[in-house]
Amino acid sequence: MRRLLEDAIDRLPEPFRLVFILRDIEGLGTEAAANLLSIKPETVKTRLFRARRLLRAEMEKALLPRFSDVFPFAGKRCALMADRVIERLRAASF
Repeated sequence: MRRLLEDAIDRLPEPFRLVFILRDIEGLGTEAAANLLSIKPETVKTRLFRARRLLRAEMEKALLPRFSDVFPFAGKRCALMADRVIERLRAASF
């Protein structure tokens, strides 16, 4: 998981990667990051938002195919589990 995240960060466009590292990894505030990069604080906020959005998309793309292998949601076991949950919900509502 860590390797996937590191690779996704490495693939970010440099302006987004720099802001992401300064803010989310190094823990700098918006003003401090803006001063270091010689950009406006608003630009830092925008780049951080976009960096996080790109990272989320990369991680989803990498993990979703593997997630179903780890937690298959099909078949008899899944149906039985769903039936038990529904029974408990019905019992709790009365």
